[in-house]
Amino acid sequence: MDKYLQDYLLSKYRHIFDKGIHISINNGWFSLIDNTLNCIYGHQKNNNKELIKINTIKEKFGVLNVYYQGGDDTIHGISLLSTYLSSNTCEFCGTTESVGKTQGWIYTVCKKCYDNNEYNDFIRYEWKPNNDDRLLKLNKIKNKIWK
Repeated sequence: MDKYLQDYLLSKYRHIFDKGIHISINNGWFSLIDNTLNCIYGHQKNNNKELIKINTIKEKFGVLNVYYQGGDDTIHGISLLSTYLSSNTCEFCGTTESVGKTQGWIYTVCKKCYDNNEYNDFIRYEWKPNNDDRLLKLNKIKNKIWK
């Protein structure tokens, strides 16, 4: 993530960040993480909840992961939602149109960014569109867990 975007997040959400916060994501997920942090901060502030400390925000296996200490079930749900939304959001430009994954090193990337390959990271990896069947299976598993 560009330094000015990271500095913006560090300033805006300094109350919920651990001192050694590590942010390692691409610019396309900036709005997603900004909204996620806003929800977490708002929930904590409005409900006088135990202080949460976020220590890492990173991409792992092609999805956004937020690592934190403290929080409650709502914070956990917000974190899961951001992970799910990131799986359908291009991590380079932020679009949700024609998003897929690369094989090998996993990137969540739209077809346009993949074809333009201005990032030179995934030139050697094959791109495949997101499989709706896979997402349906994930939703079925999630619904069984949360019932």
